[in-house]
Amino acid sequence: MTLPARLLAKLSARERFEIGHEKTATCWNWIGTPSAAYGQVMISGRRLLAHRLSFELHHGPVPAGLYVDHICRNKRCVNPNHLRAVTPRQNVFENSISPIIALSAQTHCKRGHPLSGINLVFAPERVCRLCRNAISSLYKHERRIGRKLNPEEREAFMASHKPRVRKK
Repeated sequence: MTLPARLLAKLSARERFEIGHEKTATCWNWIGTPSAAYGQVMISGRRLLAHRLSFELHHGPVPAGLYVDHICRNKRCVNPNHLRAVTPRQNVFENSISPIIALSAQTHCKRGHPLSGINLVFAPERVCRLCRNAISSLYKHERRIGRKLNPEEREAFMASHKPRVRKK
């Protein structure tokens, strides 16, 4: 049900919020005006995102420098139990499907070496120093014997290679 603009203007922020969503079993989906994927509402001539309004009505002001994050990953949800204040970095890391984000959260290389301390090299991405040294030795070995190794030979070489790490 839509109300005439003159009646909507007389409603408080909380009243506008209450008529602007429908409750499902889990989420409260915003049915008011959409803005891209997020709901929006006009309060006192200001356009607000509906999930931010919900957070402020139920939890108080959003702390400076923080974003409001949907725990449920439903951008139209305004359920205050599904909203939390997070740092921009946390918001990007938890909501991104980017392979770069996934790699930056990786703690070990594919061979099980830790990606930390002196074993971590930035070249320009995060690389395992032990594996990088082993691959370098593999390429030198292939040049020495004059041919490329097949995949089985490569794995055997990598498994038998005892890489050295120089201490800084």
